Amino acid sequence: MDDNTQRPLSEEAITFEAAVPHPSIEVTALEQRWAPLMFFASVASLVCFSGVLHLHDRPEFLPIFVGCLAGSLAVYPLYWAELLTRWAAGDPRWTRFFLYCLLPPLRLTARNQSRNAVWFPKIGWTPVGPTSFVAMQGRLSGPLFVVALAVLPLIGIEFAYHERIAADARLDAAIRCGTAFVWLAFTLEFFTMISLTERQTKYIRTNWLDLAIILMPLAMFAQAAQISGLLRLQQLSKLGRAYRLRGVAMRMFRVLLLMKAIQKLMAPATEGRLSQLKEEAIETAQKLESLHQQIAELERVLHEKNMARLNKGRAGVAQSSLRDAA
Repeated sequence: MDDNTQRPLSEEAITFEAAVPHPSIEVTALEQRWAPLMFFASVASLVCFSGVLHLHDRPEFLPIFVGCLAGSLAVYPLYWAELLTRWAAGDPRWTRFFLYCLLPPLRLTARNQSRNAVWFPKIGWTPVGPTSFVAMQGRLSGPLFVVALAVLPLIGIEFAYHERIAADARLDAAIRCGTAFVWLAFTLEFFTMISLTERQTKYIRTNWLDLAIILMPLAMFAQAAQISGLLRLQQLSKLGRAYRLRGVAMRMFRVLLLMKAIQKLMAPATEGRLSQLKEEAIETAQKLESLHQQIAELERVLHEKNMARLNKGRAGVAQSSLRDAA
């Protein structure tokens, strides 16, 4: 079978709790083959990348850092293989996959060729839209509540035992692994939710805190690379300033994590219900607009048919009148 053959998926393949009608989803055989493999490869890449970002600035962490870096690089051939396969199959979107070759975790946000579905484990191809968005929020709310609970003791221990953590590499590694896990959970949530919404720009604006949490470790990693370069060049005049900036960035990251944890823990149930109602209202408005368009089209067709009958009748009357006059 050709890789670009369209395969409609049944509604049973999409096992979301929100049991409302959704448009049929079509995926190519190529997408069906690559989606599961690339999803898990992207998660593995993100896990390793999280280790690279959080375990890079102590000599004791070097074996873990090297292992995480090797794991991050090991998945790259898969992304290039997918790119070449899609190019060879004539996929019109093959150029988009260059971005995933450069930043593998972004592959988690990839949609099907029609851009109306995303693949998830145990769920399969899930339609993009308010219904799936709200259903996924419900699925993730419990696990992320637990993650938010873990943030508070992590920050408390880091604050109360700062000197001991600095002296004990094992304790420092444990705290950093916990922070890396929290960062990973919030990053996965962000990528998952943005892949299911039809208004991605609005989602980013609304969830700027999540984006800041994702990007802050990248900034700290860049600062660590700068400090390393300054040490090699022995530019001691700039070294103190770089360390101070890194300390400020670390404190900002802790504040952002604390804000996110409080947001998750303190959000009232009515807020979640309000979000659900808004999403359902948007979907209902979209369906209503579609119905109005169908009604208008049917009215136009009926009007054209009635006009055709009326013109035909008038023509018949005129011909009959001419015959009678003759």
